[in-house]
Amino acid sequence: VFISSHGRHEEDSINAALAGQVGFIGLVASRVRGAAVLASLDLTDEQASVVRSPVGVEIGARTAE
Repeated sequence: VFISSHGRHEEDSINAALAGQVGFIGLVASRVRGAAVLASLDLTDEQASVVRSPVGVEIGARTAE
């Protein structure tokens, strides 16, 4: 499951995906935003192991442009 919600309902989406026992959850977010979202959740080690953020291809960009 990939979550790209533009900063809305990310925690709810992650919790719903975890409840569905999916094997991979990718949060499309910046490193800072992704870390903040994950820190706000009370995840077990097992749950945290299936959530990744950021996701995508590392292109070495220094800015969003």
